[in-house]
Amino acid sequence: MGYCTLSFFSKVCKSQAFFLNRLTPQVNICSDQHAKDPVDINSLLKKLKKDRLELMEVAVFPGKKERIPARLVVSLADETTYEKRLRKTSKQAKSTGNKVSDKFKVRARLNMIVTNVPPEILKGKDIRKVYSLRWQIELIFKNWKSLVTIDEFNTKKSIGLNASFMEN
Repeated sequence: MGYCTLSFFSKVCKSQAFFLNRLTPQVNICSDQHAKDPVDINSLLKKLKKDRLELMEVAVFPGKKERIPARLVVSLADETTYEKRLRKTSKQAKSTGNKVSDKFKVRARLNMIVTNVPPEILKGKDIRKVYSLRWQIELIFKNWKSLVTIDEFNTKKSIGLNASFMEN
């Protein structure tokens, strides 16, 4: 659970499937495939606040080397979420003798979800709802995994796993 890697996104795209994930704060996002400078996250935050937008959609290319075309859906995080993110990161930074960067503080104010689902299939306003459902499904699977101890099954193929479930 959690964030996915860019190599995972690439595999999903090559499989002609879709991804929908929160964007990790460390990932560079550029406005085109050959741009040298990343998208100015601060300007996104300012525009959301100034225009009182519920969300913004931006075409982006996450990554440094291999860049994947995606859609970034950005919305303001509520104050509680922002403070929670800041507390957690401040605690981690303090334990390693670092400080929280201004760049992180700006990103922590935003909910940033990256997807390759076309807007004709999934509108920007529905992405948070779908992400929330996706997250709930992941939590269910995590729970099942711990209850059934799937990791202890001696099979790598789904057919073997299905057979193991049938046996028990």
